[in-house]
Amino acid sequence: MPPIDNTSAELTDQIRQILRLEKEGRISEAIEAVLRVLEINSQMGNDNFQNAVSLSKLASLYNIKGNKPEAISCYLRAIDLFRLSIGRQANGPLVESFVGSLMALASIYVDKGQLTESEELYNEAVQVASNLIGENSEEFAYTLYDLAMYYRTRAQYDKAETLFLQSIAIQ
Repeated sequence: MPPIDNTSAELTDQIRQILRLEKEGRISEAIEAVLRVLEINSQMGNDNFQNAVSLSKLASLYNIKGNKPEAISCYLRAIDLFRLSIGRQANGPLVESFVGSLMALASIYVDKGQLTESEELYNEAVQVASNLIGENSEEFAYTLYDLAMYYRTRAQYDKAETLFLQSIAIQ
């Protein structure tokens, strides 16, 4: 195993490279870079939070590429790790990443017609945002808005309207 200092520097370089590759539309290369970050995290013994964030990014890239099964698998693994991490620390970036993963997976499930699973994830995202970020936060407003959009597409207009109004009142 390389010295921690070299590995930490390599990890930072890999993260920068992922962002650059994604911005340039070089998704396959970005996926390889995320896989390398996961490998480095493993070597460094990094905690669940760092792995969850990396898996969430990997899921996002697979989704962009159209590989829904891999995206779902990565999001599910990331969400499990976020849930473990939340028990130990509930800071802003951790919670926001967790909520983002829940929402992204819910959206994929909507696209696949898995509406029960989608609704459960949207509701969990609202609860997590409410309990851990706060009901006056922008993140909470976004979760309400996304859940409202879900209900609107399901023709549950009363639920959608209530959530839209709540979301607007926060923003």
